[in-house]
Amino acid sequence: TEFLEFRKKILSKYDIGKVYELPKDKSLRFKIKNFDKDNIQVVVELFGPKGVITRKFNEEQLNNFLYQPELFDLFGGV
Repeated sequence: TEFLEFRKKILSKYDIGKVYELPKDKSLRFKIKNFDKDNIQVVVELFGPKGVITRKFNEEQLNNFLYQPELFDLFGGV
């Protein structure tokens, strides 16, 4: 199914529960918490200078977040 392919693709790059730095912005870190099967999204916990938040991303959004985090208003204007 589409969800299983999405999950497999994400898990081929990232482990659940492991903290990673963003390639573009080392001040931000993230970890994969789990997956939203109904919406085919990954649930990500983000760690930044203003705290910790949880967001859901589809595959395109996740890639944009990793390489262009400035596109997202993550912590209310970081």
